[in-house]
Amino acid sequence: MNGKAKTVMLLALTLVLTVTGMLYYKPAIVKADGNWIGVYPPLYEAYSLGEEFTVKVNFTATNLAGFDYKLIWNNTLLNVTSYTITYPTDWPDTFTAKDEITDLGDGRSQHWLGVTSVPATGIDLTNYVMCTYTFKVLYVPTYPEPDITTTLDLYDTKFSDPDGNPIPHTEYDGQVTIETVTHILPHLYVYPSSIINPMLLPPANFSVDVMIANITDLYGYMFKLGYDTSILNCLGALIFPFANQTDYVNNIQVNDAEGFIWVNVTYYPPATSLNTTDPVSLARIFFQVAGLGDSVLDLNETKLINSFGGEIIHEVSDGYISILRHDVAVLNVVTSTNETYVGWNVKINVTVSNEGDATETFNVSVYCDDELIQTLTVTDLAPNVSTNLTFNWSTADAQPCRNYTIKAEAAVVPFETETENNVYFDGKVKIKMLGDVNGDGSIDLYDLVLCSNSFGCCVGYPCWDERVDFNQDGVIDIFDIVIIAANYGKVCQS
Repeated sequence: MNGKAKTVMLLALTLVLTVTGMLYYKPAIVKADGNWIGVYPPLYEAYSLGEEFTVKVNFTATNLAGFDYKLIWNNTLLNVTSYTITYPTDWPDTFTAKDEITDLGDGRSQHWLGVTSVPATGIDLTNYVMCTYTFKVLYVPTYPEPDITTTLDLYDTKFSDPDGNPIPHTEYDGQVTIETVTHILPHLYVYPSSIINPMLLPPANFSVDVMIANITDLYGYMFKLGYDTSILNCLGALIFPFANQTDYVNNIQVNDAEGFIWVNVTYYPPATSLNTTDPVSLARIFFQVAGLGDSVLDLNETKLINSFGGEIIHEVSDGYISILRHDVAVLNVVTSTNETYVGWNVKINVTVSNEGDATETFNVSVYCDDELIQTLTVTDLAPNVSTNLTFNWSTADAQPCRNYTIKAEAAVVPFETETENNVYFDGKVKIKMLGDVNGDGSIDLYDLVLCSNSFGCCVGYPCWDERVDFNQDGVIDIFDIVIIAANYGKVCQS
């Protein structure tokens, strides 16, 4: 748990929304050609309580004589404060059959709008703003609640032509995302957060502070600090009063058998509360080292109390102590060859060791120059134990006439301080042109002679020379002669 932050919800408000469809997300849709009705903008982001914003219901329609739609929203999050209908001026007159806002009783409200031209007259509309709504934000989530996305749902929409026939069309909903308000929570934590000291041997003493930051109206506190009894003994605690005040009572209990110290401090009038953004030490806890190992300093069962007796929401961070040396190392890197042809495989053997005092799991990576070849994982390697890893380098992407530096690197394990031995360089591997047997950078007579010397030889024969088995079929024959002949005369460019 070292380094983790635990959010302690000692006083929380939970908003429960149980109605299906009240909070759900639909991705915004790019409007297609043809007839449609849609909310614009398709997505609005709100940030504050009481914030007002406008959205529009737009139409695109051909031969439209009347329409009917319902717009539904979550009334626990949003409220319509006003709306304006813009009737098309090309209609001779209009009849509004329905224009009402209704609370549906399930956490949703609805505006039902139905309008027809009088007499029925078909007109063409393109991205026409039929109604403009002003919404007000009623609820804003606060940390640690997530953002809320709610839908402005166009439902049961109808378009009609002058003959009373339905006009097919597409609906496009809108969305409103209400962003979480992030407050800086009071932070109760162990300082220093980690102590890594292999020289802190039994029976050495050390201390840590329990600190608070970003706090308003702190009038009391309580915490347990747990530890591993095989590693540590707790000797006690020292309380640091707010502004050196004396109007407080404290209760400190050490339970070394179960491995915790409990501290409870309560202030009383006329003491003043603590208000600070800067870190302040509340208590210092003293320990004695009892054995080798590591231990979380587990800050738990914490309470912060204000001057009214209420609990203060806060976050907590543990501490950690290690009296173990963490050290992994790469001891050796050996390649199966120091020269090869493009596309031939090279095996790379790497020896790694755990030089520390704790069992370690870590990754080992091998590189040619700065290009990663492969990564393997060493799992649960015990202290003072080494192991061998074999990596395969396919040189298919390597460039001929070039020397590559081979490097192995062990990833740094948590709390490792000696990292110089995590990297080991093997030297270079030359990538040759296929047919450059002697590796002098040119395919010439000397290479052809070397090939001829092994002509007819197979693997295991005294005359066998792997360098001239260009097609790697285990025999040096006419096919190898053809390959070298095809490349004869090539020279590496300097």
